[in-house]
Amino acid sequence: MVGDFHYRHQDYTLAIGQFQQALRKRPDHFSAKYSLGVCQLRLKHWSEAIASFNASIRPGNEFVYVYMLRGLAFGQQGDLEAAEADFAHATHLDPDEYGLYIN
Repeated sequence: MVGDFHYRHQDYTLAIGQFQQALRKRPDHFSAKYSLGVCQLRLKHWSEAIASFNASIRPGNEFVYVYMLRGLAFGQQGDLEAAEADFAHATHLDPDEYGLYIN
């Protein structure tokens, strides 16, 4: 995806546009939804990041980083209860994930 190129070069605004374009073509594309959320998080667009992470959640195939990063966005918005719930769920999904224990 072209969005990945822009993300790797830290041009998050261009990456967002590319991921949105990819989602218009394939609305179910997990990687585009997740990457869109990561770019929005990097730009401190907390609400948009939360919405993108919400859209990337797939029942039965949960990715721990979706919950970790959505929890971070909730925390930045001051919703500590939602952040704590996401961090707890991430811990449940993968208690050995080192990212849960740093910062």
